This record gives sequence, C-alpha cells and structure tokens, in this order.
Amino acid sequence: MKKLTPSSGTKTIKILPRDYTGSLTLKLRDRSLNKLFEVSSTTTTADGNFTQIEWEHTSPLYLKEGHQYDLSVIDTGDNIVYRDSVFVTSQTIDQDEDVTYDINKDVYVTHDTGDNDFIILED
Repeated sequence: MKKLTPSSGTKTIKILPRDYTGSLTLKLRDRSLNKLFEVSSTTTTADGNFTQIEWEHTSPLYLKEGHQYDLSVIDTGDNIVYRDSVFVTSQTIDQDEDVTYDINKDVYVTHDTGDNDFIILED
C-alpha cells in the first residue's frame, strides 16, 4: 500500500512494474465514491529495479483525506504493468517509531480518570 498526502504539489511513488516502458498513465479509483481519476502527464525515472513516477496534483484536488484508492499503472499499449492500493492522509506515519494512523485524531479528548478505564466524548 502506498501513502500519499491530500495536498497539492508533486506526488512521487516508486513501483516495480511487470514491464519497463517509457510512457505510463496512472488510474486512481476512489473506493468510497467509485470514481475514476486518470493522470496521464507523468514523469518516469529508472531507479535501479524500480521505476519512479512523478506527477502534479493540482486543482481540482482528487486525493481526499482518509480515502482509499485502487492504483493501476497502464503503459501505452493499454497493458496494466502495476497495481496497488493507495491511502491518503496528512498524518505522519512512521512504523519504525510505532507512530500509526489514528482514525480518531483530534476527534475526542482523553482525560485521566484514575482507576476507571473509559473515554469521555466532547463536542
């Protein structure tokens, strides 16, 4: 699974494609909206066995916070050379430091209630 941020700007992913071709098109399908977005203006660079793909994420912004996408990378012959999942979040995720995605971030506040183990939800 790839992680991207919802902000505008240059997006970069590294893939290990089935076939090494020059021109690639990205197709992102939003799983919750079932809407397909096609990115054809990509820059590809060889990086060892990997292919690095860069593109500009500009208006209208189609990458939404907390959404999951199906990624398909297509070559010029309409062949799928790579598939993956994409998760979009602006949260910092670092598995080495055990910093994981928190679906409830900034949604509720926890209080130290002593020996009782419960959560108080506040608006």
